[in-house]
Amino acid sequence: MMILQKIAEQVRTELNKRILLSIPKIPMIEHTLVNGESEMLSITAKHGELVTRIDIGKTYMLTAEPASILENWSELSLNEEPVVITKCSYCKGEKILGKQCPGCGAR
Repeated sequence: MMILQKIAEQVRTELNKRILLSIPKIPMIEHTLVNGESEMLSITAKHGELVTRIDIGKTYMLTAEPASILENWSELSLNEEPVVITKCSYCKGEKILGKQCPGCGAR
């Protein structure tokens, strides 16, 4: 009986390892609440992190570093589909991420 218990324990351990290995790794995104623009620009944040300004109720994503530059933050708009507003790399105008720029036509 002791041998069967050891075998059962080994099987359980191996199954648990396989289950854990099969779960995809999801990157953690930091989300910070701030009181205003000056606080948003003073935090330490990495590309992709989110900030919600409670003074105006809007959420922004850091699209470039450093976080201390206002233009590096893009407002998130939660309509029917999430929309990320970003800067066009050609004309520097605002555009929807993944869509054609209305200013110069670039993607």
